[in-house]
Amino acid sequence: MIHSTLRTTALATALLSGLTACSSGSDSAQTVYDYPAVGAYAGSDFQGSPGSNAFRMAVVGTREYWLLHGNYTNSGFVLRGFTTGADVSPYPYSYTTGINFGAPTTSAVNLSTRYDSYTGTLSGSMTTASPVFTLAFNGVYYTPSGLTVSAVAGQWPLLVDLNGRAVSMNVAAGGGFSATTEANCVFTGSFTNSASVTGLLLISIDDFRFCLGSANFYSGVVFLERTAGAVPQQQILIAANNAARNAGVGLSGVR
Repeated sequence: MIHSTLRTTALATALLSGLTACSSGSDSAQTVYDYPAVGAYAGSDFQGSPGSNAFRMAVVGTREYWLLHGNYTNSGFVLRGFTTGADVSPYPYSYTTGINFGAPTTSAVNLSTRYDSYTGTLSGSMTTASPVFTLAFNGVYYTPSGLTVSAVAGQWPLLVDLNGRAVSMNVAAGGGFSATTEANCVFTGSFTNSASVTGLLLISIDDFRFCLGSANFYSGVVFLERTAGAVPQQQILIAANNAARNAGVGLSGVR
């Protein structure tokens, strides 16, 4: 469930992280801008990329950023692209350099974010290098539902990659999985819990050489959620890349 405000949690997170905050305004309308705290963020305000109207973002471990964007449909959140990079910023803004895979274009990017640790809200923008797209987003701190690896276990009969190709996946109770693409390419890997972000899962994908022509291993993040509606479904969003960050894979689907 996405919370509109988690003021106490977000502020405590920032303080425990040893971050120096600056404030403005009265006590009743305090604004405390900080680095985005390690955690997960979500929003339905994403502008600038055709077809994308929502995002999920994770700040993990040593301030590595994963920004997943796509659009809501009747069958859940469809992932259209993602950006990953590392923090290189001065206070009070967070600036990162990285790469975007998928929509609107696969390109080097600059990502800037601004986090209000009083309200738990996040705003930012991303600019791709070539061709140039500027994407803006706003969201809130939230907790995904992947509290244990067992939450992802079982059959995922229809996942879709960034190019619209089908992938099926079977996940064991311990997190190991085997997946098959529509071209009958099989790859394996495992899910684990994030040590730094509650509710976030991590993924490692074994050698993709037979599927993507790349001999590198992939790693990334996984958002597990429940969709809204009369009959909620379990939804998964996966973003992963290789160590060189020159190849990536994104998957999304519901069950």
